[in-house]
Amino acid sequence: MSALLSVTILLNGTLVDGTGAPPVRDACIEIRDGRIATIGRASTCVVEAGAWVLDAMGKWVIPGLIDTHTHLFDSGSLYTSPDDYDLTARVPHETERTRIRARIGETTDRFLCSGITTVASLGGPRWEADVRDETKAPRILTAGPFLAGFPVGEMTLWTREDPVLVQVASPQEARGKVDELVGRDVDLVKAGFLDEPVLRALVDEAHARQMKVAIHAEELEAAKMALHANVDVLAHTVVDQLVDEVFLAQAKKQGVVSITGLAHYERYRQVLDSAVKLSPIEERCGDPEVIATWSDLGELQNKPATPDSIRWGASPAARDLLLGNVRRMHAAGIPIAVGSNGGNIGTLQGPSYHRELTMLAEAGLTPNEVLTCATANGALALGVLGDRGTVEVGKLADLVVLGADPTKDVSSLASVETVLVGGEVVYLAPSKLYKDAP
Repeated sequence: MSALLSVTILLNGTLVDGTGAPPVRDACIEIRDGRIATIGRASTCVVEAGAWVLDAMGKWVIPGLIDTHTHLFDSGSLYTSPDDYDLTARVPHETERTRIRARIGETTDRFLCSGITTVASLGGPRWEADVRDETKAPRILTAGPFLAGFPVGEMTLWTREDPVLVQVASPQEARGKVDELVGRDVDLVKAGFLDEPVLRALVDEAHARQMKVAIHAEELEAAKMALHANVDVLAHTVVDQLVDEVFLAQAKKQGVVSITGLAHYERYRQVLDSAVKLSPIEERCGDPEVIATWSDLGELQNKPATPDSIRWGASPAARDLLLGNVRRMHAAGIPIAVGSNGGNIGTLQGPSYHRELTMLAEAGLTPNEVLTCATANGALALGVLGDRGTVEVGKLADLVVLGADPTKDVSSLASVETVLVGGEVVYLAPSKLYKDAP
């Protein structure tokens, strides 16, 4: 469908709206001007002449999935992270950067193929804002460069003229950097490790500008410090030790949202160990050029050592900590949102998101709870819950039609058949049929 029609009717599917309410069978969802106008039953649905009807009989309708943590400037290829796995002697980083930028349209399509209708790139170059403004689907939020307290080394993560990592050394500088980000029209702020006075100044200034702050904090003490500084989002699950009651109580009190990031270490290690097995949705939606680079390891005589952080993060002990911390936070009532940390070596932009959902289920969350993490909690983390994250009247018509029941098994969330953004079909399985209303 090339143009947005004024009225679209999504008919006969089972609606799982993301609010936790019971599914609505034989639903009728009326979409006007890109937003949900009415929700009812098919038996009482009035289909006006000229409306576009999507018959979802035997299918399930859910809110569009939200990836709250990816990096569009990374590809997932073997050559995407020379800062910690340097293969620039084989493929110069400029070559990899050029490829990523040139194929960004294909990359965003891979999110849609995966059922993801909103993407947040937490730390990236200036051109990501251009991609956001030029891309109708998925919806993209940007954070500008990653602000951290350590110096930028020779191997920057993009270029010195357009860095994705910027050092911030004082409270005054932190406030100035937030001012710069406001001028660049970013959607939120991404911080790395900073001394607490610097982080507090950054957060205070961002909040004064009505911007949320997400922070990279994988260690418990760093996460606690971030809570003291009043951050909004923890952009990783703590992986160095089990979270304690002090952390849980404070995070709950402040309404902090925690983003998952459960699978990227394991996937990184699998690529470096030449032990990758693709899931069906990765085979269907993953970038074949990226996947092909992983086999290049077999041609290398002298491989770089696997980074210590990857060895630890992919270890059974770290996996147990990640899943244990998800269980503890969920039980404490801390909202958990889903973020793939996409673009890291082995983490495919788009389909690898579904590995996060599988691990949430392994942590003990029910399919309905996983769906909430992937939709409503993602919108909450990004400050857009008023517009998306659930299927409710007045919200944007960002919807996914599935071929299997997501309330029975989280793997069903990968059975993506049709994706709508603002009421417009942006991904369509070849077998899906449409018809005009009589």
